[in-house]
Amino acid sequence: MAGSHTWSVSESAAVQQLGHFVRARHQAWHSGPPSFEQFERALHQQVLAVERELLAAELARYDVDAAAMEVAGVRYQPVWSDTETYLTAAGEVHGPRHLYRPAGRNAKRYLLNNPG
Repeated sequence: MAGSHTWSVSESAAVQQLGHFVRARHQAWHSGPPSFEQFERALHQQVLAVERELLAAELARYDVDAAAMEVAGVRYQPVWSDTETYLTAAGEVHGPRHLYRPAGRNAKRYLLNNPG
């Protein structure tokens, strides 16, 4: 059963973009004082991107990907896998979701380890 998804700051596109943004802002001062309002708005967008990436990584940890599993003596089989969209305070976040159902026809389906 795969349940441990990894996230590395060094591999984070959003963190790398934030670093480029900060360095570019530092360079902008060589031409005179840049607009604080533009900096504030752009910084907010950069930080939201990092937050969304962290939230997506955290949501992925809740997802369980297994060939089969047993919960309280009931065996569950995978029936569906897709990417789910979640609305967070930082905006939309996308993450994997696997759906399981007990053995047997027309059984109710379950999302295991649902964070909500």
